[in-house]
Amino acid sequence: MSKGEVLTIEHISKSYKRIQALKNVQLKIEDGCYGLLGPNGAGKSTLISILATLIRPDSGTVRMGEIDWNNPKAVRRIIGFVPQRFGMYPYVTVQEMLSYFACLKDVPVRETKKQIGRALELTGLTERKDSRIGRLSGGMLRRAAIAQSLLGEPRLLLM
Repeated sequence: MSKGEVLTIEHISKSYKRIQALKNVQLKIEDGCYGLLGPNGAGKSTLISILATLIRPDSGTVRMGEIDWNNPKAVRRIIGFVPQRFGMYPYVTVQEMLSYFACLKDVPVRETKKQIGRALELTGLTERKDSRIGRLSGGMLRRAAIAQSLLGEPRLLLM
């Protein structure tokens, strides 16, 4: 998040048939690094999925600055997301995968090379950029997932 921005989650509820995953969740999250802790079934993944715009809440609102989560396209421009399970075609290289994600995230062509280089450097994958995704260890694959989340210089990073 940009300095001084606040992620505001107000009265978020979500049910799956008869199971209430979230009930009236309210949070204000300021600049920094936070984690969600709780037992299995507490709604952690559901809340992250809502924040990542993968699912919609049954009720409530989420906002960050001028961005309202009722506009998923606008939200996706400002977030980076590392999914729980990250998969990619096994025969593409790390560099090709990052180029693909940069395109999906509308990273300007003139910025793509710089942003990919920075993501590779931050995740320690510079020397593995020509490695095929299918040949990466589990830890290296996790790093590739983090690298793609950094493209587009997100204001909010969800992991």
